[in-house]
Amino acid sequence: MKHARKLSTAAAALLLTLTGCAGAAQHGTALPSSAGASATPDATPTATKSPAAQHTAKPTTAPPSTAAPTAAAPVALPAPSAANRPVAPAPAAVPVARIPAPAAPKAPAVVHETGTVVTTAYTTGYGYWDNTPAGSAEVSHPIVHKTAGGTGTWADPVTVAVGHSITGGVDTLDYPAGTRLYIPNLQKYLIVEDTCGDGATPQDGPCHSGAPAGTTVWFDVWIGGSSGTQAAADACGSTLTDANGAAHTVIVNPSVRTYKVTPGDVLSGGACHANYGNTPLAQ
Repeated sequence: MKHARKLSTAAAALLLTLTGCAGAAQHGTALPSSAGASATPDATPTATKSPAAQHTAKPTTAPPSTAAPTAAAPVALPAPSAANRPVAPAPAAVPVARIPAPAAPKAPAVVHETGTVVTTAYTTGYGYWDNTPAGSAEVSHPIVHKTAGGTGTWADPVTVAVGHSITGGVDTLDYPAGTRLYIPNLQKYLIVEDTCGDGATPQDGPCHSGAPAGTTVWFDVWIGGSSGTQAAADACGSTLTDANGAAHTVIVNPSVRTYKVTPGDVLSGGACHANYGNTPLAQ
């Protein structure tokens, strides 16, 4: 085996220096002097601070509390008095709906009548059951109809009987046969075709005597009734006579041909068509 060659003092020192530096770098010990003295630390090593200690400590701030906040106790408020009670604002004005005024009732048409208007007429009714002879429609002075009838229009007026007088064998009617009338209460035109009262002195009987006070003329209107009972005819005749008071308006020889008409017999269809009032109305 080979013997290790003894190093010179200078080489040994150099080697020690090199090895010492490497160790110092690895272990952190102090390096020996270049004179080769024994390795003695030349100063007290400064304590090495940890990385955390090298930074200035910052003041610690407590994190915000995550606990739920405590609700504040409710404060009792005094009840509002009349002086401090809040006043509600006045409601906005609501526009008033404009409601159209109702239409005025239609006034009767103005007619220019030149006939004679009698306001004190007494009207009665006769028909099939109380005619002379009874159970017939015979008339004494036929003009438009051979027997009593008519619908009430101007062209087809209803038969009406008037009073008459026989003096010296001469028969005189209160209104000549063929005279036309209009009675607003019946809404019909009529024509004189019959006489009221029998015997030698008819002027002493019906249509002359027995009329209510205040009336001046008597008209007995044909009401029909052949298709109904005598009781129905009597009731209709009574209605025609007494309704709306004793006196009625009758227009003698009317010049207007367009008055309102309710056509047909006064007694027809099981009803008595009368009592329309005393004001003549236009069609």
